[in-house]
Amino acid sequence: MARRFAVGLLAVALALAAAVCVLNAWVDPFQHYRAAQRFPPRFYNAWQRYENPGIARHYDYDRIITGSSLMECIVPEDVDRAMGGKTVNLSVSAQTAYDAGELLRVALATGKPKQVIMNLDYNAFSGPPDRSGFTEPFPTYLYDDRLWNDVPYLLGVETTRKSLETLAGLHWSRFNTDPQRMWYWGWEHQFFAAKAVQGLDPANLNARFHQPARTLAGMQASFEANLAPLIERHRDVRFTFVYAPYSILVWSDFRQRGQVEVTLAFRDWLFERTRRDPNVEFFDFQAEPALVTDLDYFTDIYHYSPKVSKAMVEAIAQGRYRLTRETLARNDAWLRKAAAETDPAAVIAEARARPSPGIPDGKEFIPPGGYAQAQ
Repeated sequence: MARRFAVGLLAVALALAAAVCVLNAWVDPFQHYRAAQRFPPRFYNAWQRYENPGIARHYDYDRIITGSSLMECIVPEDVDRAMGGKTVNLSVSAQTAYDAGELLRVALATGKPKQVIMNLDYNAFSGPPDRSGFTEPFPTYLYDDRLWNDVPYLLGVETTRKSLETLAGLHWSRFNTDPQRMWYWGWEHQFFAAKAVQGLDPANLNARFHQPARTLAGMQASFEANLAPLIERHRDVRFTFVYAPYSILVWSDFRQRGQVEVTLAFRDWLFERTRRDPNVEFFDFQAEPALVTDLDYFTDIYHYSPKVSKAMVEAIAQGRYRLTRETLARNDAWLRKAAAETDPAAVIAEARARPSPGIPDGKEFIPPGGYAQAQ
């Protein structure tokens, strides 16, 4: 009797597991097996690492935007208007070099990308080369071509929750539905100086952000392990690396933590390391005083408005802010000087006293014509 009960219980459990697998494969909430067809797509901001590899495999594009949250507000349509082609935004909040390498490996294997535009966030190269930007284990089963190891996806609690949510047309989770703004967050923030410095301690700027310390050797090892092989293996793909703008207070934070010189050394090393790679180019917006010293473009010391994102795309399309040996040296010199001379307490006090411009999505940024500090 006990044996029959156990067998029956096991059969019920297996049947239930099979039903869950069928449900999740049919709904496919993370678009792992196909682009969304049966239901409108849902792009879950907290689950980018789970959804991006499926998007990379199944969507139509020839250009990838990726990087950290600094790139999430770039709208593919804006890129297409400026550069032609068809763009998809596969950015990931807190993306590390490892996260980027794993995602790009999947995308490049499709043969679709002709260009990758990626921001180089220095913190992405901190820690060991296999460090991911999240505490939970990396979902490697979504990044390979083996079906047998998809069990964590097909039986996952979060997958099932999102399948049921989709079937019922509910909104338990935070998500976007616009493929042009999959990871877009610009409408959730305001961009003005007092907001950008909110909660900052001028004597310890990193207290709010907890960014880790970096070493040059560690940053180099991370690049060599995660991005260099892709550059060398895909010579037909143009890698456009972008130093997206930080507010000047980030460089003050680097100075407080002894990170200025290691950051500049990494910039110099990476430029020389890739100088003979014909498919690599760099654009640097970090040494544009008109942008980085005006906190009205920011919602915190790192994140700038969508209008800056759009202006940055247009500048890249026009070839402006492209790094050469000469501009790299000038930009490094300006950043070193600005980091040394900026008084965080004075900048924060002035920002808090400045009235809001009353433009919720930030004011327009019109690049003044290149590198103003070089004049």
